[in-house]
Amino acid sequence: MVIWQIKASSDYLSLIDASTADLRHRGAFRSGKLSRWYPTSVDYMIWVSDDTDERHERVPNFPKLSAEIACDAKARSILKGLVYRHVEFLPLRSETIIDKQYYLLWTTTILGRQVCEDTEIVRTRDEVMFTFRKHSFVLNQSWIDVVPIFRLPGVSVIDVFVTDRFKQLVEDNELTGLVFEKLWEI
Repeated sequence: MVIWQIKASSDYLSLIDASTADLRHRGAFRSGKLSRWYPTSVDYMIWVSDDTDERHERVPNFPKLSAEIACDAKARSILKGLVYRHVEFLPLRSETIIDKQYYLLWTTTILGRQVCEDTEIVRTRDEVMFTFRKHSFVLNQSWIDVVPIFRLPGVSVIDVFVTDRFKQLVEDNELTGLVFEKLWEI
C-alpha cells in the first residue's frame, strides 16, 4: 500500500479565481468541513508565456485552481462512490464556462496525530508550525483500507494525501490533471 500526495498538474489548462475574495476564506472552516460555502466565480486561465505552449488547449478533469484542486462533473461522478465521506464537492460558478460544471475538491477527513510518526516539522521564527517536510505513517492497515483521501492536522489545506485505491480509480478511468507523488509505502 502506498500513500501519495496529489497536486494539480501545470501541464494543462488551469482555472483562475475571477472574484476578488480569497477562495479559502469563502466559507467558515471548522474541523475539516466548511459550515457554509459561497460559490466563487472561475474562468479559464488563458494567459500563457509561450505562443507554442498548447496547455491552454487541453482541459483536464482536475484543473489547478490557484494551489488547490478542482474537478469536473465527470471526475466527481466517478470519485463520489469512493470518497463521499471524505470530501465535499463545492460548486464553482462561471459566467464564461457554460459547457462544464466545476467543483472545488475540499478534503474533509483530517487524520489525527496518531498516524504521524517521526515527523519533521518546520517552524517559523515565532514558533508557529508552517509545514511538514517529511511524512511518516503508522503501519495501521485498518485506516488505510477505509480512508482513500485525507489531510494531516496542522498541514496546509492544499496538502492532500490519497491511497492506492484513489490513484487506481483515477488511472482506470483515464482522468487527467493530477500528479501523484509517492510519499510512503508499507
